[in-house]
Amino acid sequence: AAYQNKVKQSTQRFRWKPEMIEALINCVFDLKTQYEFKGLDFEADLVKMYKETRVLMAGKYENGEFGPEAARELDENLRTEELSKLRRKIDEDEKAIKVGYERVKQKAKDIRQEYRKAVTEGRRSGSGKMVCDNWDLLKNIWGGSPATSSISNPIISIASENTQIV
Repeated sequence: AAYQNKVKQSTQRFRWKPEMIEALINCVFDLKTQYEFKGLDFEADLVKMYKETRVLMAGKYENGEFGPEAARELDENLRTEELSKLRRKIDEDEKAIKVGYERVKQKAKDIRQEYRKAVTEGRRSGSGKMVCDNWDLLKNIWGGSPATSSISNPIISIASENTQIV
């Protein structure tokens, strides 16, 4: 019952604390490192990345804000009464996991979007505290991504009346 109450409270009044944002960024960085070690693109399967990030966050914050690391498993050897209780707990776990997944997914998207905006504008300051405070780590995560890289030497051409453009 206590876990269920925590889940209900967390879905109603959840706010990302600065240390949670930093933990999320570190989890994404750790996953990127693991994927690169295996020779994989960590953004190739975003659903998998968000799931794995949620599991890492659930391990760090065991108070139900990101759900349990994994849902309980069904044990068919239980009596009918115990089995129905277990099924309800499994349903609660799965709902909490879904809420945690959506939280992680949305915040990761927000962070990447803020970082992309800062790169596009060519400045760190003014792009939000989470981006400014974690700039180096975010650059390590998304610095080489085409969606967040600025053009270093843009080609600018000015055509005069005598210039023929081919």
